[in-house]
Amino acid sequence: MPTRKEEMEAWALDDYKEVLGRTIHVLEFTGYIDNDSVDFSLEEPVEARVTKTPETDILHWNRPWLDPYWNLEILKIPPAMMEAHPKLGMMTSTYMFGDSYSLDGKYQPARYDPRYDPREWSPRGEVWKRKRE
Repeated sequence: MPTRKEEMEAWALDDYKEVLGRTIHVLEFTGYIDNDSVDFSLEEPVEARVTKTPETDILHWNRPWLDPYWNLEILKIPPAMMEAHPKLGMMTSTYMFGDSYSLDGKYQPARYDPRYDPREWSPRGEVWKRKRE
């Protein structure tokens, strides 16, 4: 039987495979400008594609959370967002957080649309709850 950590890592890899190559709309992501990371939280979403991401980034632990990173290719930035956030045009690489899971059973869904099989609540969290009861 897999440990909770192994189970969570399998979920993170499955989540990534679900979005790899898909075009999604993202409000929150991080971009690099030179050697500095810049967090963006926008009023309108950018159109992005999830690209190949190293497994070590997908299985990124920030105890007690598994906080996966997904690499992004920004495809389209709304003109109003370029005006409001001029640094968007200076990014050299971008990523976002995927669905995050904690060792104590908490869940934080990734913030993107459209989601297949939406997880505003976590079916996995429900399984964890039943295992702990």
